Amino acid sequence: RTRAASMAALALTFCIAGLASAAQFSIGITQIHLDASNPVETVGLTNQEAREVTFEVHVKRWRQNADGTWDLADTDALIVHPLIVRLPKEGMARVRVGSLSPSVSAEEAYRIELNELPDRTPAAAGQVRMLTNVSVPVFVEPANAKPALAMSVAGVEAKRIDLALKNTGTAYAAP
Repeated sequence: RTRAASMAALALTFCIAGLASAAQFSIGITQIHLDASNPVETVGLTNQEAREVTFEVHVKRWRQNADGTWDLADTDALIVHPLIVRLPKEGMARVRVGSLSPSVSAEEAYRIELNELPDRTPAAAGQVRMLTNVSVPVFVEPANAKPALAMSVAGVEAKRIDLALKNTGTAYAAP
């Protein structure tokens, strides 16, 4: 009985998975680091679809709040070109990202958001087309940027110790 229920759930999963689709593409870089010696970076996108895929690009200033949540705000501190990216079917496109102020005293963090735009082609009967959104971190770093990590005890309970990790340096610390 359990095996029959498992097989039915698996079959249902495959049926549902066949009803939804999203853009199939790859991005050539997952983090962008800019500084005074490298103020511009090129990001390559490759479309693996047999249809054209279009993205709208947005730039957000990225800060992390004390509770770990992200604070994203629109900004014009980075130059991104083009703002509408058309990937031809099974083709490539490039996006240029540059800093208006590559010489900074402390690291600045941004996110480049690529939001897929719907095309005019209707989805096949019974299918749902999912739109893809991708967010790429951009770090504008000062000269000789280095992280400086410090750990402290934030709280102690009977069976629990809370630790706080803080970076007081001039560059992010990779996990």
